[in-house]
Amino acid sequence: MLNACRWHDAIRTLAKLHRINPQDVGLGGFGKPSGFYDRQIKTFKTITVAQASTKDVDTGKAVGQIPHIEEMLEFFVDKKYQPKDRGTLIHGDYKIDNLVFHRTEARVIGILEQVLFFGVR
Repeated sequence: MLNACRWHDAIRTLAKLHRINPQDVGLGGFGKPSGFYDRQIKTFKTITVAQASTKDVDTGKAVGQIPHIEEMLEFFVDKKYQPKDRGTLIHGDYKIDNLVFHRTEARVIGILEQVLFFGVR
């Protein structure tokens, strides 16, 4: 039961992090507060091209694109399917390993590593 409660508090803590207004904590000029989805799609396209050209160890042939990747990218590029671009704080590697829990309670008392700023919440 303790583990389930820890996961619950990890999610609650992440939601609290997302509610912080970057301007209110002196981070108004940090990072890129808009254009998150466009940047992510551009990065994903680059990764997809690199992955498609990777050669199979046994055959030596390129593995090729993920089926229907072009249709997926076309969908996500369309602004009408993207959420409103709003700046928020987000942890770049939010996972249970980067949380500090209270010694006897299922409660997060610290978040480790970096916090990134980008345009979605």
